[in-house]
Amino acid sequence: MGIQEQKLVNINPTTFATQDYNIPTTKYIGDWGAWNAGRFTASNKENALYWINSISAWASGAQIVRFDVTAKTFNENFAAIPGQTGQFKQIPYGAALRVNPVTGELVLNTTESGYGAHFQKNWIHTYNMAGTLTNTKVLDDYYWFPSIAVFTNNSVPVVSNTLPSQVTAGGTTTIDLKSIVSDADNMEVSVVKSIKSNSNPAVVSATINTNDELVLSPLASGTSDIVLSFNSNGKLVEKMLTVNSTASTLATAEVKNSNSVFIRTRLLTYFISKHRRKYRIFLFMMLQAEQSMHR
Repeated sequence: MGIQEQKLVNINPTTFATQDYNIPTTKYIGDWGAWNAGRFTASNKENALYWINSISAWASGAQIVRFDVTAKTFNENFAAIPGQTGQFKQIPYGAALRVNPVTGELVLNTTESGYGAHFQKNWIHTYNMAGTLTNTKVLDDYYWFPSIAVFTNNSVPVVSNTLPSQVTAGGTTTIDLKSIVSDADNMEVSVVKSIKSNSNPAVVSATINTNDELVLSPLASGTSDIVLSFNSNGKLVEKMLTVNSTASTLATAEVKNSNSVFIRTRLLTYFISKHRRKYRIFLFMMLQAEQSMHR
């Protein structure tokens, strides 16, 4: 999902087809500075997006907007930035708004408008998932210039028991990996799935397609151990899957000797016997030439 001024753009990751959702009244204008990650963020505890409304590319608004991705609804007054009275107001700085991946709480960094010494005033605000301000930390006076909130990665990915440890494949077999692994401090879709090893690639081919599906294609009868690797924010977990392939193959070979010529001669003789004499003479000459080549 992307955002551009007064619309959200849903982008299909496979086909790149797009669908727009118009923001009713407020706007989001890209933040200045290539270093700025922007104030558009997503929650992995609920299917929701958050951002701070914009006045211009240089000035932010004071409202936190929420979009329910499932219901496709906007709440343009989800939460307000505090400190909006007086001559100098609290304004977001840097990326400013992020979602705590473990609790789903919103963390907002603000500084004081007015430039110069005003930037020594900084706050960190925490909102719960209902949009209520629950905590404010006032930082010591200093030019902190906070860029983005960073959260520690404490959890390792967990593979669900629904992923079998052994399968029998008589034909192409597909296993959906999208929801097979979870991580308390990361999104499931962000977990990178890969095949670490295949003990017997001559027996079964194993690939992961663009839809996060494990595709097993039997090539011959036998057994192979497939080791799957799941990488979540640099933390790895592995799972071994034993595949019993029941595929059967037919041996093929090209035999080039006088016997093959004899067999083909007999077959063609049977075929041409049903045709007129002039064709039999013509094909007989061709067979004589072929036999000469194989001597």
